Amino acid sequence: MFFTEAIDDTYFSNIDRLYQFAQDRPLGADYVLYLKRYLASKLKAPTLFDNHINKVIIITDGYLEAEGHDGNHIIYTRFYGFQQDLYNAVGNNNAILDVINRNGLNIPHANIDLSNVEFLLCEVNERDSGIGYDFDVLKVYWLDWLKRMNAKSVVIVQKESASRLTREAIVDFIK
Repeated sequence: MFFTEAIDDTYFSNIDRLYQFAQDRPLGADYVLYLKRYLASKLKAPTLFDNHINKVIIITDGYLEAEGHDGNHIIYTRFYGFQQDLYNAVGNNNAILDVINRNGLNIPHANIDLSNVEFLLCEVNERDSGIGYDFDVLKVYWLDWLKRMNAKSVVIVQKESASRLTREAIVDFIK
């Protein structure tokens, strides 16, 4: 089993610190850059003798942001100026994707083949928008982006109040 008592203790004691650090320094992670520059070299390709399946676990709030030009953030999951259209489309994932496609809001392709990669995104969390629809929109963004790069599978786990649920999702994913 991957999670031992020591790993459990480390996870539970550090996850809150990780979130606090992220709130104090909200630059965000540049997953587009990570996929382009680093992930490809770490993936194992299947062979005639071994059927490697790569598994990537991402613990994130779900927003894809990167520090960009002019000292501002490049926001790949752009809501600004399109919130109402995106929120009006909630309830129909195809309608959300239509808004994203129609307005050119798609996350940039990272030029990597993910056909042998399974993704688990944990802790996807809404910011305080007050409306409660961000998760639905973020889910469509991530699924669209990873599926355009042929991801084998994508599982998205919404942030829960208890870290134990995230731990259980990770254990199930690794099995």
